[in-house]
Amino acid sequence: MSLYVKDIFEFLETIAPLQLAESQDNNGLQIGSFLNPVSGILLTVDVSKNVVSYALENNLNLIISHHPLIYKPLSNIIQDEYKGKLIYSIIKGGLNLISWHTPLDKISEGVSEAFIKALNLEGSDFIVKEKNENFGLGRVVYLKNSIKLRDLAKKINALINNWIMVVGDLETEIDSFGFCGG
Repeated sequence: MSLYVKDIFEFLETIAPLQLAESQDNNGLQIGSFLNPVSGILLTVDVSKNVVSYALENNLNLIISHHPLIYKPLSNIIQDEYKGKLIYSIIKGGLNLISWHTPLDKISEGVSEAFIKALNLEGSDFIVKEKNENFGLGRVVYLKNSIKLRDLAKKINALINNWIMVVGDLETEIDSFGFCGG
């Protein structure tokens, strides 16, 4: 039995419905066809030259990105420009691109919750709730034991590969914080 782009799209809809997308966001099939069979899938946060090259070299004809490559309607595709070159490479290589952004940010087991679990912490409330309270953006984390801002920053820094900026007194005791991934 073959798996098609449409099947993966429908599966993503069951996890994080497109109706959760922010109005300015561009989610769904961006390049390709729902009718194309899937030879392999590459998951990525952002579409880049390296991502497209890796997909082509490894026969992964479906790229699923968190952030959309195309946010606004295009007025042109210029191969000499970075985004145009990416789009051209995707089409020429017979790849398909699905982007699934804010719906994955808003589900209860979404991006923010995954980050918090990776820190071995527990999230609780959404920072911004949707009408359906099972969905929202960000998480408020209440710590069982307070921790110095310095130590929390080190823990986060270790998880995200040394990309963090801290503002405030590093000796401040933290008992809760907000996190919004996406």
